[in-house]
Amino acid sequence: KKNVWDEETEQVNKRIEKLQTENLSVLKMITVGALVANKNQQLILNACLQLKKAGINFTLTIVGDGILKEQYQAFIQQYQFQNQIFLVGKKTAEELRVLYRENDFVVQAPIHEGFGKVPIEGFFHGLIPVLSNLTMANAMTANELRGFTFKVSDENDLVRVLSSIFQQQNKLPDIIIAGRNYAASQTLEAWAEAYYKTVCTFYNV
Repeated sequence: KKNVWDEETEQVNKRIEKLQTENLSVLKMITVGALVANKNQQLILNACLQLKKAGINFTLTIVGDGILKEQYQAFIQQYQFQNQIFLVGKKTAEELRVLYRENDFVVQAPIHEGFGKVPIEGFFHGLIPVLSNLTMANAMTANELRGFTFKVSDENDLVRVLSSIFQQQNKLPDIIIAGRNYAASQTLEAWAEAYYKTVCTFYNV
């Protein structure tokens, strides 16, 4: 809906202005999905451990529930991440919206996935996706025009990508804008309009 889009545009503009006027000091990340092996949140946790050892400041919010919850809780306790990594369980759409607004990067590390909706939600809220480089992820990020990718199941490559973001802050506003434009092209309204134009062209209307 246009009013929802316009409301979020105000929030995104504030996000962009902040990036243009303040140095990025903390990687504020969120990942969303069932806590199962294919979603591979453990790889993100392992990358966070490397970030901590490297002295890179970050937070990670993990949204979702599943059979690996206790394993992730144990990891957080073992490495004393209670003040940096937050397992928040399932969230309603409105609750998730608040969390998106509080973070800057949406990190998804699936081993197998088609067209994921979480990166699109991230684009809508002005977050920059960092995705395992599956086929659709590469299409979504458009060779770093709209986000970043890392090698599937390669935590070292994820750490490399996350670490490099601090040196690319001047690019982040343009990445956000490109991502939102892409999100706008993926709405039902946009698809309907494209379909209508295709049909009109075919029938020479």
